[in-house]
Amino acid sequence: CISPETRFGVMFGDNTGYAMSCERLAEMLEHVGRGEEAKKYRQRATDIRQRLIQIAWSGTHFRHHVSEHPEFQRDFGVNEAEQVSLSNAYSLNRNISQEQCQAIIRTYQRLRDSLPAGSPGEWYMIYPPFPRGWERHAPLWEYMNGGVSPIVAGELAHGAFEHGFEQYGVDILRRVLRLAQQT
Repeated sequence: CISPETRFGVMFGDNTGYAMSCERLAEMLEHVGRGEEAKKYRQRATDIRQRLIQIAWSGTHFRHHVSEHPEFQRDFGVNEAEQVSLSNAYSLNRNISQEQCQAIIRTYQRLRDSLPAGSPGEWYMIYPPFPRGWERHAPLWEYMNGGVSPIVAGELAHGAFEHGFEQYGVDILRRVLRLAQQT
C-alpha cells in the first residue's frame, strides 16, 4: 500500500547480504573465466558497503532502519538509533570489517550483561522492541518485536568464533543447550 505519504528508508541487513552475494557471484564468475564481469560485482559490493557504513554504522552496530529523508521522524516509542536488530548478528558472517564485527559482538556482550528480568539471552530479533505501532503485526516481546531466537544465537556464536571471541561463542552455545534441555 504505497501512497504519496509513504516514507521509505534503508534496512541495512538486506544490504550486507546483497554485498556478500555480489562477492560470491564474483567468485563464481572468476572461476569460469569471466573476470571482467567479476570485477563489476566486487566493486558493487565495495560501493554498497561504503555507502551503508556512511548512513547506518553507529560505531557499535548498524542502525536497523534509516529514513530516506532524515527530517522525517517515526514515533514508535523507542530510540531507533539504539536498537540492535538480528541483522547485526547475520552481518558478522557477511564480510564486514573485523573492527565492525568486534564492535557488534561487544554490543551483544553489553546487552547480555544488562538483560531484562526473565530474558533467556541477548539473542533478540530487535532490542529494545517497538512499544507501539507494531501491535497488529508483531506484538511487544514476540517474534520480530523483541522476541528471542536461536537464529540470532547461532549467527552470533558463529561470528564470535570467527572474530576472536571464542569464549563468548562457547558461552552462547552452552546457554542455548541449557535452554533446550530445560524446555
